[in-house]
Amino acid sequence: MSTLAISVDELFIDKAQRLLDVFVSDPTDVLSLGLVAEPGKYEKRFLFGDGMTSAWAFAWGAGASTPIHDHHCPCVVGVVDGTVLEEWFEPEDEGSEFVRLAKAHDRPRGAITALRPRRPNIHRIRNIGSDMAMTVHIYGFNHKAVATSVDREYLARELS
Repeated sequence: MSTLAISVDELFIDKAQRLLDVFVSDPTDVLSLGLVAEPGKYEKRFLFGDGMTSAWAFAWGAGASTPIHDHHCPCVVGVVDGTVLEEWFEPEDEGSEFVRLAKAHDRPRGAITALRPRRPNIHRIRNIGSDMAMTVHIYGFNHKAVATSVDREYLARELS
């Protein structure tokens, strides 16, 4: 990846983090969306976007989880209510669909985390609490031209 591409990604991440600071410091607007998720599921709602940016609010029901996945673009996530668990994975072998857990972090209300589009950048977000959680995700991609920010999904091999 060129130095210019890295600089553009870092600029995007910096601006997205500053915007998410607003959402997490006063979550009133996001919470007033009325977004609700049933246990084990998550729901999302488009907030805004342009040719280079796409922002979404997510409601995480108790026990909800994304698949283990990687992104083709930068992504910045802010937790506006509740706590989510973010798990990072490493591929078992280059090109493998199987991954192993590398680290995990609780992301409480107010936390902001960024994913840079360098490979591998494999993670999963889960609500392991008993209450609903809400997050806002700002992606560096055009939601009208590309259906999703997810580049690839992976499988975790069950430990015996």
